Amino acid sequence: MFHQHIIYAFRVMAGVAGVLGLLAAVAWWFTRAKSTFDITKYRWVLWIFGIATFIPFFGTTAGWLITELGRYPWIVYGVLTIADAVSPNVSFASLFISNIIYFLTFTALGGVMIYLSRRVMIQGPDYVDEEVDDEQAPADPFSADSFDEKGGND
Repeated sequence: MFHQHIIYAFRVMAGVAGVLGLLAAVAWWFTRAKSTFDITKYRWVLWIFGIATFIPFFGTTAGWLITELGRYPWIVYGVLTIADAVSPNVSFASLFISNIIYFLTFTALGGVMIYLSRRVMIQGPDYVDEEVDDEQAPADPFSADSFDEKGGND
């Protein structure tokens, strides 16, 4: 019998996948050309999508917990001995140093992500670096006109 934390970790992982799938479907539906609802005009929607960028971390962590803690019953029920489950060539110092390096790396990456996400969210959706004339704007690569001009549809 599995421990409850493995079951809850799986539920978190599956829930994260469901939430992200739902958000992707909503974003796709409302960003189609036929849609009359512009989700970029509503600040609360942008906050939801902004916060959703941090959700995959929880899903990944829950999946890692399932992987690592799922091995434990093999030892408890005598299928695998503790001596067989332990890596013989790994010392405490190497584990400690590698965990500190991982922690510092992910802390730095998380800090950069929070800084950049916050900067973009503060600027808002209406921020434009420079004005572009319609004549200078690149053509839509999926429009019928682009295929006709470049002859790529024949």
